[in-house]
Amino acid sequence: ELPSAVQKATTRFLGGRAALVEILGQDHWQELRQAGHDVRLHAITHLDHYLERAEQAMTRAGGHVHWARDAEEACRIVLEIAEQRHVKRVAKSKSMVTEEIGLNQAMEVAGIRVVETDLGEYIAQLAGAGPAHIVVPAFHLSKEEIANLFRQRLGVDAPAEAQQLCQIARQTLREEFLSADMGISGGNF
Repeated sequence: ELPSAVQKATTRFLGGRAALVEILGQDHWQELRQAGHDVRLHAITHLDHYLERAEQAMTRAGGHVHWARDAEEACRIVLEIAEQRHVKRVAKSKSMVTEEIGLNQAMEVAGIRVVETDLGEYIAQLAGAGPAHIVVPAFHLSKEEIANLFRQRLGVDAPAEAQQLCQIARQTLREEFLSADMGISGGNF
C-alpha cells in the first residue's frame, strides 16, 4: 500500500503546487523561489551571527540557552534538565532537530515517556514508526488504517472519518498536554 499512498500524496502535492504557480504566475513563482533561496543561503553563511542574536533575544526574554557540540551532548543536556525537575512525561511538538539527534529514544531509555503532539507525528508514533515525510509524517496511512490504529492503541471507537479522527486525537492530546511534566518544541530559524 505504501507505493500507492506515495503516488496519491505526490499527485496531490504537485497538483497543489501547480495551482499555486498558476495563481502567482511562473515569473513571480521563480522570483519567490529565488528570494527564499537567497535568504536561506544568507542565514547559513552568517549562522554564527544569527545564533548569537537569537541567544541574546531569548536571554532578554527570560530564557536560558544551552550550547551543545553534538547530538550526544544535546541529549545529555535535555536529560539533565528533565532529571533536575523529576520529569516522567513529555509533550513534544514537531521538531526535526530532535529527530536528528535521537532525543525521543534517549528520553525513553531514561524512563521518560514522550508523546508527539503534532497530529501526523502522533499517528506515526502510535504506529511505532518514524515520520514518513518531513511535512506530512503519516501521509502513507489511510483513514481506515488510522482508525484501526486508534481503536487498537487508544481503545476508542474510531470511525474512518477525518474530522472525527482529528477530534479523537485532539481530546487524547489535550490530556497529554495537561499532564506533561515538560514540553519540548522545535523552532524554525
